[in-house]
Amino acid sequence: MKKPKRLLTLFLSLGLGILLIWLVVRKFTPKDVAEMKSALERTDLWWLLVSAILGIISHISRAIRWDYTLSAIGIQTGFWNRFFAVMTNYMVNLAIPRMGEVSRCAVLTRYENTPFNKAFGTLIAERVIDLLVLVFLAVGFVTWQHHAVLSYLYALFQDKIPRVEMLLAISVSASAGLGAGLFLLRKSKHPLAQKTKTLTQGLVEGVRSIGKVKRKWAFVGYTILIWSLYVSMTGVCYLALPETRSVPFAGVLGAFVLGGISIIATPGGLGAYPIAIQQVLLRYGVTAAAGYAFGWLIWLVQTFMVLTLGLASAIALPLVNKGYPWRR
Repeated sequence: MKKPKRLLTLFLSLGLGILLIWLVVRKFTPKDVAEMKSALERTDLWWLLVSAILGIISHISRAIRWDYTLSAIGIQTGFWNRFFAVMTNYMVNLAIPRMGEVSRCAVLTRYENTPFNKAFGTLIAERVIDLLVLVFLAVGFVTWQHHAVLSYLYALFQDKIPRVEMLLAISVSASAGLGAGLFLLRKSKHPLAQKTKTLTQGLVEGVRSIGKVKRKWAFVGYTILIWSLYVSMTGVCYLALPETRSVPFAGVLGAFVLGGISIIATPGGLGAYPIAIQQVLLRYGVTAAAGYAFGWLIWLVQTFMVLTLGLASAIALPLVNKGYPWRR
């Protein structure tokens, strides 16, 4: 049953991405297409290479940071296995969103013999921290550029307030139902409920690893480094096109935040990411065609880097774990 569901999720996500691409491209005039082609031809590839290098450093930093939470609950792992697991995570997410996290923990379970539920718990803790950072950046951007943001949101949702209220009501109801279901499972003596409790206990222990981290300032430092590299790898791409070099840092931050949110919608942000970048750049004087082309440039650089390192990691994992001296 799981495989058909995963395939359905994949097809729906890819379908949405392709639909978004079609909805945008069909509106382009021959002049827009010519402008996009011109922008791509004038791209300074050096800055795209710098962006890819910054991305690699951010993934290395994430693999190092993961060791702090794993060690906090007594799990010792090798750096290379953690790094390869991280890259496998991102590669799988390009195909099936959120399945990469499962594969990342599965790699450690297979090659380091770590308890899957505990490793997954540390990953949840990591995602909570990252979500808080993203929210902080989003709030900072909205506060900084509140006039532009409010006018854009008003124009976007002017005739759709009832729909927004309905979505909020559905979200609250679903959250309440989930909470009630978890409470009933906790009280039940059914074997399935007991297995759920065991899994939950491991997850909770993993999440609590944040509080047990011994070198807390190092963990905070790596978190700041990771997100600084994320913003920087987006920012340096702005230097690759003449049309985007004059965009202020507010535009860089806005594109980064909205682009990060768009990745949730489709595999790796296919179709959605370029639109998100385009919509932000429109507010800073960049034409729709140039903004869309620029969005695709960033997406292609990041995707190519993840695919290359992800495939290399999948090949290297069985080799590194044959006892080579550089394993740890």
